[in-house]
Amino acid sequence: MAKAKNAVPEGHHTVTPQLTLDNAAQAIDWYKKALGVEEVTRAVGPDGKIMHAEIRLGDSLIMLNDAMGGGKGPRAIGGSP
Repeated sequence: MAKAKNAVPEGHHTVTPQLTLDNAAQAIDWYKKALGVEEVTRAVGPDGKIMHAEIRLGDSLIMLNDAMGGGKGPRAIGGSP
């Protein structure tokens, strides 16, 4: 019988959160100061918005992006920024 492949990418856990934010750059800066996260990667679009970013907190990755297109940030759904 063939061995099952692991669907979880290396460096990730079974669940990896993806946060859509109104200002991902500001959030990343705050997470760095408040929690000591490490910024792993940041992809910025031509409009200056973050299309994809990853931060590391301990041994976990958290993915972030700015609200754009169909992706709504917290304020658009009645939450806090």
